[in-house]
Amino acid sequence: MNAIASIEPVLSLPTAFILLAVGVTTQALFAGTEIALMGADRLVLRARAEEGDSAARRVLQLLERPSRLVSTCLVGVALGSVFAATVFTDIAGHFTSNPTLAAAIAFPPIAIIFAELIPKALFHQYATALAPRLIVPLLAMSTVLRPLLWATEVITRGLSRAFGVKEGEGHGGVRREDIQLLFDTSPSADIQAEEREMILRVFNFSETLVQDAMVPLIDVVSVPESATVAEAVLIAAEQGFSRLPVYRKRVDRMVGVVTHGDLMFAPDSNATVGSVMHEVVFVPETKRVDQLFLELRRRRQRLAVAVDEYGGGVGVISIEDILEELVGDIEDEFDRRRPLIRRSGEREWIASARVETEALKSATGFELPEGDYETVAGFVLARLGHVPAVGESVTQAGWRFEVTKANERAILEVVISAPVEKPGTVAR
Repeated sequence: MNAIASIEPVLSLPTAFILLAVGVTTQALFAGTEIALMGADRLVLRARAEEGDSAARRVLQLLERPSRLVSTCLVGVALGSVFAATVFTDIAGHFTSNPTLAAAIAFPPIAIIFAELIPKALFHQYATALAPRLIVPLLAMSTVLRPLLWATEVITRGLSRAFGVKEGEGHGGVRREDIQLLFDTSPSADIQAEEREMILRVFNFSETLVQDAMVPLIDVVSVPESATVAEAVLIAAEQGFSRLPVYRKRVDRMVGVVTHGDLMFAPDSNATVGSVMHEVVFVPETKRVDQLFLELRRRRQRLAVAVDEYGGGVGVISIEDILEELVGDIEDEFDRRRPLIRRSGEREWIASARVETEALKSATGFELPEGDYETVAGFVLARLGHVPAVGESVTQAGWRFEVTKANERAILEVVISAPVEKPGTVAR
């Protein structure tokens, strides 16, 4: 240790500072070049290449083999760093009796700031503009360093095999996580609110299940197999649907689907719906909607019946329901807007039993207590323990939930009343 510390400086200070600048600049250029080429806009480069820009074409060709780019830049960074560190140690010998220790303490911050952080930030900001200008010197350096790069590649491949890493494993392109990170860190001005919502829908689309997008069986308008064509026409006209699921004996036993065209062109209006219906697609409620979308397109169907593990129908899902998972609600001039909750008095609201907790809180200020339910109907059923008749009610923290519409199977509508404020209290 003392022998190393007592080594006299070899270079004069002016020469040493020039060489230090060369080493740090070399390290910075290679570090920044990697960032610039990997971060360049490929669509812009592809457009330039089609216009005859040879530099843009070379960048695209190199990006098809990123291992060559990464290896060249890493070797360049390493050579620049070692050279700069050696020169800095010589410079430290002019000022201290232990230049090695001084270099170990002082050089890393200089390298990190001037050879890594600053150049990477600048090169990333102007990546698309710099990439075509950097490709020629990079390829030239790759040619000069070819023996070293070849040796590095052989050693890397051997070590990878020794650790059980198969060649070609890893991601060969942009991962979902990379895009999500770019989306989360991009300035809000770059992406409009509608675009942001669309991107989030696209990310969630592949994870959405049929049970999340389907129309629950309780809300499905269907017809029995034994109904006449004339009866089905009246139901379709009254409800405004172009397709009606057909059930046999029980509503959860779907057997087909009938369209308005089948009904309009039926030869006999007294014929049963079962004689003109078509087969329907049955899918498990746990199927992903993106897979169902492809299946419905392949089978040229627009409607599917979702079934549970026992084979009973639990809902229906159409092409439109699937597309709404991507683009939001789709409405045409014939759609009737039916708000799930609306104010009917100063402290009273009429709500669909399907209103979820967040929508309820937003409209009324009341938050349902935690429980194994997601809707107002679930809350009322949990409190009562049975399907209530019209007129039954429950209370929670002074709030009253009265059932105003129901059938033998489910709650359809409730009236929500806020508690009367006492003098001196502040309204929610």
